[in-house]
Amino acid sequence: MATSVSIHNFLSKIPIEDIELRRENARSFNFKRMNDEELFNAIMNAISFNVDGIRQSVLMQRGLTYPPKTRLYRIRSLDTKDSFVPLKAMSKEQDAWNAPEDLCRVGRINKEGESLLYTSPSPNVCVEEMNIENGERFCLIVYESIKSIKATLIGIWEDNPDLSKEDNLKMRMITNILGDLFTKEVGKGTEHLYRVSERIAKDYFDLPRDTQDAWCYPSIAAKLGYNLCFRPDVAKELLKLIGVQVCTVKRVEDNYFYSCQVVAKWNENTNSFDYFPVNSPQCKQMFPEIQVSI
Repeated sequence: MATSVSIHNFLSKIPIEDIELRRENARSFNFKRMNDEELFNAIMNAISFNVDGIRQSVLMQRGLTYPPKTRLYRIRSLDTKDSFVPLKAMSKEQDAWNAPEDLCRVGRINKEGESLLYTSPSPNVCVEEMNIENGERFCLIVYESIKSIKATLIGIWEDNPDLSKEDNLKMRMITNILGDLFTKEVGKGTEHLYRVSERIAKDYFDLPRDTQDAWCYPSIAAKLGYNLCFRPDVAKELLKLIGVQVCTVKRVEDNYFYSCQVVAKWNENTNSFDYFPVNSPQCKQMFPEIQVSI
């Protein structure tokens, strides 16, 4: 592992102008025509520099820790015809976790057919990520951490007190190069960009389990929000399913107002979800934040 001294020595030989030039060049990459090897080399070239006649790069992975009892959220969309409880979309326990592999299309971190659990510390971020419309019904799935969660930050730099102000600035700029590539917006016809973000996550920010439980990265749809992504086995180890809220949402300026119609809790004895009205004791126990209008 690189020390602060070796990082300083490396960074002292890189002009800020060179880093900015790398960032500008990376914006013009044509990833659609690249094979896997070319993609790996393009990303590496974007963050490597000629130092003492040798092409070199350095990264310092930064992370944060979410304490136990942190609530995380995920949204599952509902078909307009799925309007009676028990819901078809929320009938078995796995419906509240990661999707089956055969239904997984390529995503921000996952390959085609690879199932990961995408969550956020904010339901508002989930609403934006899933493009939920005002008044549209959906399932808001709520988890709670039973242990601390160690998350590695992708494309986010937190200043290191062992580095100088200039060194922190340079590391932030290098990290931002990967952040720009990772957070490119993907739409119809540009799904190939998911190969870029998946490669960045797996090649540069996939650390051993003793130092990392999840990936944390900026939300592309909700600019000030964040997502946490877990491998399924890690998610089941660190999270417990609190329950499901069947909701609609209404946006008023920058505020989100949720209307919960019914809640669901997994029943291990019956191997099914039990549904309860929002004025029930079960709802109050699961979701004390829900207020019932009189």
